[in-house]
Amino acid sequence: MASVIDQYPDSDHAFHAHILSAFTQLQLGDIKKAESHLKNAVVHNQNQMTGERSKLPQESRYASTIGDAQFAIHRAREKRAVKNGSGSFSEPDGSDSSAEKNDVTAQNHPNPFNPTTTISFSIPERSHVELVVYDVLGRKVAILASRNFTSGDHSVRFNASALASGIYFYHLKTEHHSLVQQMTLIK
Repeated sequence: MASVIDQYPDSDHAFHAHILSAFTQLQLGDIKKAESHLKNAVVHNQNQMTGERSKLPQESRYASTIGDAQFAIHRAREKRAVKNGSGSFSEPDGSDSSAEKNDVTAQNHPNPFNPTTTISFSIPERSHVELVVYDVLGRKVAILASRNFTSGDHSVRFNASALASGIYFYHLKTEHHSLVQQMTLIK
């Protein structure tokens, strides 16, 4: 008996069959076959979009479905890496998905916030750290830190009660790294 893909090669049924096969292969633990089915679904979708007359020919009708499948494959790779004890894995483009040991990381919570938030950051080595908040026009609105920190995890509290609601950026700068993140103040 022919598969749906063979019976309806140019239809939406074929696209959905490829997506279903990708998720099925993930359930069976075969990430490579899941990726192959997803690739076929993407190609099929692109061919369908090229053949159709739509206002936005570049836009995928199934972008969210494709995105869900890509995310599921990504999560399956992560789970496999954790299960195997490696803690990291390589993406198909060869990039490493885990944060480098020498990377600076920062995140504020809660975000959005009212009127205070905590900016947590991690630095790989002892360094002078400057943590500065800017508004959307690039004006400096607060200097939260400008001193030496030891390597490891740290946090700084930011009170924005004197500021207007809006989007702000904080810039974390060390001797060898620089990072900018966005945060939203809602009053």
